[in-house]
Amino acid sequence: MDEFISEEDLETFEGWLNYQAIPTTTPTEELVKWRALFDENVRRRENSPKVGLMKLPRNPSEQKYAVAIKDGSDLWLTMWVKCSLDGDVYIFYPRSDHPRTVRKWNPHASYHRSGTLHQKSYGRVSLSQKRQPLTEAFKGSEHLGFYSGHGKGIG
Repeated sequence: MDEFISEEDLETFEGWLNYQAIPTTTPTEELVKWRALFDENVRRRENSPKVGLMKLPRNPSEQKYAVAIKDGSDLWLTMWVKCSLDGDVYIFYPRSDHPRTVRKWNPHASYHRSGTLHQKSYGRVSLSQKRQPLTEAFKGSEHLGFYSGHGKGIG
């Protein structure tokens, strides 16, 4: 069984190396490169605004489901799913807009009743695939993507 790596572990260079599966016995010149990447990630995280309190308005024409991480008495929203009455499903990820970007990030996925899956970010489609239609004939499950960056550090 793999060792659990906490978010606190990821704040240290050693914990981050462990998460990246890079042995500490790696040659020094390679570790210097990895250290530069770690330091850049720390700078980006420190300069990225937090999302803060989110208010998701109620809409009688849809259902919403929250996915949260519990940390002691705190809950951190990591994503939410919206199901519309017409059969479309949307997955949203809380992200703040960086002050230096002109367009909103707004990463999300949509799986339409027709079976079309979209991954979108910055108002552009990055993935469009045909899957099973979301009808009575639907069988099994569909993979909607791999999403990194979940955790309490976002919200």
